[in-house]
Amino acid sequence: EEPPYSDLDRVYHTLEYVHNYTSISFNLGLVYTYEDYYRFSLNLNTPASLRVEEYFYEEAEAIYDDESRNKYSNIGSDNTTIFDVLLPWSISVGSSYNSEELTVSAAFQFKNYPSIEFIDAQTDYFSDLNDNIYRTLNGNIKFGLGIEYQIPYTIVQLRGGATFESSPLENNESYTKLYSGGNQKSTR
Repeated sequence: EEPPYSDLDRVYHTLEYVHNYTSISFNLGLVYTYEDYYRFSLNLNTPASLRVEEYFYEEAEAIYDDESRNKYSNIGSDNTTIFDVLLPWSISVGSSYNSEELTVSAAFQFKNYPSIEFIDAQTDYFSDLNDNIYRTLNGNIKFGLGIEYQIPYTIVQLRGGATFESSPLENNESYTKLYSGGNQKSTR
């Protein structure tokens, strides 16, 4: 006797997830040169206003061995989510000394991560995210040093640098340390 049901023969599944991003921010900077050897800079990166539009579509079809079908689609639903995020501002200062053979530079940056905010957080989810961001993130500090030396009467330049960056996480005292070095043959 044949069972009263059909066996599943094949399944087709379509999943589409699309993101669109729109953002605006301003980067304002000043550079001052003193006696051709010294340079000083100040840079302000304003908070970026980011709009995220997400579209989600899913469709599935099950076909049985008797060619009967079941279909699922969320096409009639509102599958679009739009939200706005305010990203952090930052400020940087830097200076350098430049001579014919030697360049020494230093830079400092502060980024205010606790200022990240989901605008118009009308749902508990986004409101909780805002609270969590404010509680768990700190301002981030980055400091870098660099040196370049042109060996006299040669075309060889030697370079070295180091960057130290604090963790933006609350109660995390760790620093990321990056070191670099190298040489270059130049025709200057």
